[in-house]
Amino acid sequence: MPLINHFLEQVILQSQSDENKSIKTIAFGSVIKLNPHNENPLLKPYSVFIALSCTQFHYSGMRLVAPYENDFIIFELLHCIDFQARNFERQQLVQLDPKEIKTQILERLKL
Repeated sequence: MPLINHFLEQVILQSQSDENKSIKTIAFGSVIKLNPHNENPLLKPYSVFIALSCTQFHYSGMRLVAPYENDFIIFELLHCIDFQARNFERQQLVQLDPKEIKTQILERLKL
């Protein structure tokens, strides 16, 4: 658990430094909507996702995301999306507190 805790702390800290940049970035905890919907049959029912990585953590266009529905992160469908190849829009009203996400992740790992 200490290693996972350290990893999450680093992602949160790096994401906060990304938010200060003037370019459009996807921060840890950003809620995004994919247009068009994902072609993966498992993910097709979902259009809203939460970013669980950030640009400082992963310099390519790939980001870890999971479906986000009814204030719940569906960790079973965690996957990578190439944001350079996808059309997305950020849900302006929703930016989850990274500490809340960290708590959800740690709770899921205890199962």
